Amino acid sequence: MRAVNLLPPDSYAPKQRLPHAPLILGAMLPVLAGALVFLGWSLEHSKVVERQNELAAVETSIAALRPTQALRDEATRIASERSKRALALTDALAKQMPWDVALAEVSRVLPSDVWLSMLTAASPTPAGAVAPASASTAPGANPTSFTIQGYTFSHDSVARLLERLALVPSLSDVALSSTSSTTLGSKPVIQFNVQASLNAPSSTPGLR
Repeated sequence: MRAVNLLPPDSYAPKQRLPHAPLILGAMLPVLAGALVFLGWSLEHSKVVERQNELAAVETSIAALRPTQALRDEATRIASERSKRALALTDALAKQMPWDVALAEVSRVLPSDVWLSMLTAASPTPAGAVAPASASTAPGANPTSFTIQGYTFSHDSVARLLERLALVPSLSDVALSSTSSTTLGSKPVIQFNVQASLNAPSSTPGLR
């Protein structure tokens, strides 16, 4: 009995390999490497461009926030004006006479047997300054004058008044201007006139 081969002719024929496959692969490698390098460069370049755009936007925002020359000039003018006003206020406060303190000191040292009939004073501040309403300024008085007139019953009381007024921190150069004997009602009394100088606020010591 004769054997019969049922396989198709191509199935048992030896396969032929492509003789040029290594050459084709070697030729494609540089192209593939170049494509990968170009892709990497494109990605990095896009990142750099994005960062540059962000930096430009930030610089634009900073430039918009910077003050203009007009604003700087205005700020300088306001600062200078504020400094001048602060100096003027400090100077005015330093020259302001504390009348409440001065009059309180005088009232505390008055002897019990002495009473005043008149008190005139002028603030030791520069000319043109407004004197506080708590003291009356005598026309033509010395800018640092302080004058009191009053009555007591004896010359000893007048001397005691002068000694006490000399201890008042707001006063200096306390001196008796005049004394005279008179009568109030049916009682003999001594009328006196005392003058002193008011110390400037900066040289006035604290209360004793």
